Amino acid sequence: MPLLLYGVQDGRLVSYTARASSPPPLRLLVGAYVGRPDTSPGSFQAANAVYGPLTVRRQFNHNIPSSFGGSASGADVGQPWTSFLSIKAPPVEVIDGVWDSAITALAASGPTDRRWWMTMWHEPENDTPVSQPAPPAPAFAGGAQQFVEMFQRFYEVAKAANPNASIGPVHLGSAWKSGAPVTGGAGSPRYAAEDWIVPASHADFYGIDTYNAATVAGRTSLATAANFQRWYAYFRGRGRPLSVPEFGRVIHPTDPAARPAELLESAAWLRSTGEFDLFMYWDADDPQTGAWSLTDPESRAAWAQIAEQGKAL
Repeated sequence: MPLLLYGVQDGRLVSYTARASSPPPLRLLVGAYVGRPDTSPGSFQAANAVYGPLTVRRQFNHNIPSSFGGSASGADVGQPWTSFLSIKAPPVEVIDGVWDSAITALAASGPTDRRWWMTMWHEPENDTPVSQPAPPAPAFAGGAQQFVEMFQRFYEVAKAANPNASIGPVHLGSAWKSGAPVTGGAGSPRYAAEDWIVPASHADFYGIDTYNAATVAGRTSLATAANFQRWYAYFRGRGRPLSVPEFGRVIHPTDPAARPAELLESAAWLRSTGEFDLFMYWDADDPQTGAWSLTDPESRAAWAQIAEQGKAL
């Protein structure tokens, strides 16, 4: 059966058939964060019925829950999907081992029959003296190097407690634009991009949350997003799968085909690299960052197509 691929040409969504000699694109696990009307499993299930099948549900705790069942992902147990959980704790205390027992309890009580994802301090570039110079003090007063040290301690403790947990850092897409002080600096307190890279020995994956709030001019797919591509240039080829745990685009005010085309082109590009295995949409609105929700039938149909082409757990 011929393989149907999609791309954008002259601003239009087009399809084409891959040649028999072309290797099939890597299939992605496809998921979402669903915040409409709330973040409950019921809302996720409703979204799954519209633009699924979704295999991963994104959730957050701003602490370290005492158990997986008591976490924001606890309701995923027994469901046909798996979890991607973000947690936080004071970095200095994590480094000093204060939270070792709590990390162990959380990880050990997580699923042992399937792969699931966990990260600590997603988007750490937001919390340094460069990105947050005014009080209160940022979480990573020691900058990028402190983040890497913290993450290595977190990884060692959590991985020992549950090998089924897929643990890796998740970076902030907007921080990776060319020349950004938090990733493009040449000395303290500016950080070079390399300073943020957790060694592959302490990461099961590398992730990035990436958005574009452009409505008309400046729209991009992941194939053309400069900050995302700069991040990819640093993390590709490190022997670990790459992931996009948060992805968002807004509706074009006059062209209903624009966002669906960007979704499809992004998924096709991720598959084409052979390095990405997870792609998740941010189905919620934020008054400060953008109206990302998949409320239009064209975008829902596009994400459903991406999900249908995804792989099962």
